[in-house]
Amino acid sequence: MQSDTTPDPSQRTDTEHSTTDATKDQPTDDRDPDDTGLHAIAPASTLTAVLDAASVVVDECIVDVSPDGLAITAIDAATVGMVDLDLHADAFHSYDADGMRFGVALDRLQDVLALAASDDPVELAVDETTRTLHVRIDELAYQLALLDPDTVRAPPDTVAIASDLDATVTVDGHVLARAIDAADMVADTLELGLDTDPDRFYAHADGDADTVDFQRPAGDCHRFDPAPAESLFSVDYLAALTRVLPGDAPVDVHLDEDAPVALGYDVADDHGRVQLLVAPRLSRT
Repeated sequence: MQSDTTPDPSQRTDTEHSTTDATKDQPTDDRDPDDTGLHAIAPASTLTAVLDAASVVVDECIVDVSPDGLAITAIDAATVGMVDLDLHADAFHSYDADGMRFGVALDRLQDVLALAASDDPVELAVDETTRTLHVRIDELAYQLALLDPDTVRAPPDTVAIASDLDATVTVDGHVLARAIDAADMVADTLELGLDTDPDRFYAHADGDADTVDFQRPAGDCHRFDPAPAESLFSVDYLAALTRVLPGDAPVDVHLDEDAPVALGYDVADDHGRVQLLVAPRLSRT
């Protein structure tokens, strides 16, 4: 990940792709795919949580499928924001898959899932022959054209970055969101860090005329594992992430000196894990 210099999430330009009229998303008949590389059923809320997390970083991504579950790792065009998530097979009502990968336009799949109630079972089947995703929600059957993975921005070769960051604090998502939203009112950048004298998690934002300070004593955090940690981030990127953070569930915040921040939380009753990262702004002027 490169350092954040002039980020603008609204101007991300992921790899362009096109579909012909014959392969655009459309309702389908009731026939099952002939060559199924993935057949799974999961609650709509589980799939929505994963897609929402990915969509705050990219518009399209590659989904890696294995017999153990699904994984998405993607980085935005500015190499500032990144998502790394896993959804284990146990998160599904039923799951049968071989090793495969496909590209998907996230907004198109989100539009289909928006038709389901949160506890509705959603059936997914990938037809490898036609490169289509069959989605069934009750009486609705839909077919989405998948993207060739070679046309989608490739995920980076990376390790679990959070494990490389020395400091960790865990707070409820709404606590972190409140600090970021307050900073968004006055400034373009936000400083996040941990202190050991006194032990606290803090945020600071300086605007042209106004200032926001936030601090959370270590005793009020679910976890406090301090180390020298202080970095400056784009508020725009952090504010985008607050839309998907679980409000009343713990979020692990991994920090270091002038390093990315990694926000990690569980989904699907702990059968899935989402990690969202933002690169630091190295210029403090």
